Amino acid sequence: MDGEFSTAVYRLLAAVTEMQTASINDLTHPQIVAELDRIKQAVWALPSVEHRLTVRLVEEADPHDLGATSMKKLLADRLRISEKDAGERLTDARQLGPRYTLTGERVTTELACTAAAVARGEIGQAHVRVIQEFVKKLPVWVSFARRDDYERDLVGHAKELRPDQFKKVAKALLDFIDQDGTEPDHPTQQRRRSLKVGRQQADGMSRVEGYIDPETRALWDVAAAKHAAPGVNLPHDDAHTGRDDRTPEQRHHDALKRVLRDTVESGTLGQVAGVPATIVATTTVNELERAAGWADTGGGNKLPIRDLIRMAARSRHYLAVFDDHTEEILYLGRARRNATTAQRLALFARDRGCTHPDCTVPFYWTEAHHTHDHAKGGRTDIPDLTLACQPGNLMVEKTGYTTERPGNGRTQWIPPKHLDTGQPRVNNHFHPHRYLTDPKDQDEENDEPD
Repeated sequence: MDGEFSTAVYRLLAAVTEMQTASINDLTHPQIVAELDRIKQAVWALPSVEHRLTVRLVEEADPHDLGATSMKKLLADRLRISEKDAGERLTDARQLGPRYTLTGERVTTELACTAAAVARGEIGQAHVRVIQEFVKKLPVWVSFARRDDYERDLVGHAKELRPDQFKKVAKALLDFIDQDGTEPDHPTQQRRRSLKVGRQQADGMSRVEGYIDPETRALWDVAAAKHAAPGVNLPHDDAHTGRDDRTPEQRHHDALKRVLRDTVESGTLGQVAGVPATIVATTTVNELERAAGWADTGGGNKLPIRDLIRMAARSRHYLAVFDDHTEEILYLGRARRNATTAQRLALFARDRGCTHPDCTVPFYWTEAHHTHDHAKGGRTDIPDLTLACQPGNLMVEKTGYTTERPGNGRTQWIPPKHLDTGQPRVNNHFHPHRYLTDPKDQDEENDEPD
């Protein structure tokens, strides 16, 4: 990696190494604070370099050529950062990086004042996030010229304030600009609508947050009036007492569960991932007999066996039951007469989700993938099929990846030689026990089958 830029990077790394070993014994306490401030300025300025690099990558590169399904996935995997951080880098590059027309002419950066302050090391990433959020929340009637004025004013405050202080200033300015709140226009409502369901926690609970649009709110009001009133729609454990000690929030939760359960049980949802749109789950004989423990669902989450049994008493579900020791499938419920459904359920029982390394897409969002190309003679038999998300399938088509299932029954994703960087070839995300049971120095070809 020769060239002017690479040489500059080498000098930067060398300078950091030199500072790590340089003596600090002769520095006074005020001098230490001053040096920390100078180092902070350098760290705050570095993202401006990353913005230039990222902009060029986005404009010129095809992520498939670099072994990824998207630019965000490429940055996350190659830089070893979270996909959230990768998405923020792409947003920063778009708003703070250099911009060019199709003919190569330089145009004004979207957040020019902010970008200039970052390049000088005058504001940090936390300040940038406040400015970005401010611009995002500006009413649609604010002109671009006025928006630039507001941005310039905010950057001036950001140079003097801590991020927590600066956030209050930005909120005060936004409240002053839009004293009556955002006009209820449809485009703004549709842009803001969101529903985020967080990761399932150790106790099985999941956090939900977001915004619903007026139409969804009107529908919810009807559902809440029907199912969230005191004494109505009591949970199974409280139904026999007739007493309702639930908080309003708990009654709303139970109303939402009732609406979702009625919808799934209605049979109007058609199919999901090649099987009827209902709950699919796996468990073991021991857990089923004890009515304790957890079942794994097709959504990639856990469901208490106690709840699964209670739910099964009132609706049809697909359940794969395993032997506790051999992990052999002992029972595959309600998969008769429909070969496609049976195959999809068998794939779920075996793979749980996408088999591409590092992928966390659960069963409901996967496709049946031929490990040996069907167009080249591959058979639609369980030993020759595996689960893959749509981006994973596209990787095989566009980047030269191949898949195979050796004798151990685990799908291997093999990159072409020019993209082989020693990355994992087997996905253990849906089988975490392998991290404990598989010897680290043992080749996968010698592993015991799951």
